[in-house]
Amino acid sequence: MTDRQLLTVQQVADHAQLSKASVYRAIHAGQLPALRFRRTIRVRLEDVAAWEDRNRIEPAPVAVLPDRPTARPRMSLVAPVTADNVMDRVRAATKGRVA
Repeated sequence: MTDRQLLTVQQVADHAQLSKASVYRAIHAGQLPALRFRRTIRVRLEDVAAWEDRNRIEPAPVAVLPDRPTARPRMSLVAPVTADNVMDRVRAATKGRVA
């Protein structure tokens, strides 16, 4: 018979830095295979390693953007503010009643 190491739920939780409830949820959801001996649950060490491998997050590939063309100067849709423009706007707003 091979020597397989069996872990308690608490040992799995400590190893994975999870709560016991999280380990029980993974077992009951079928994500982590486990063995039941009467009222105790044991998990094989190799099943824990496989569970860790299945839940590994791979880094997303880095998107390579094409070179951006040189920026053209942006055109302003607003007229430059001058003293004459301000007075014209004031006259228009007050309908010419500016002293």
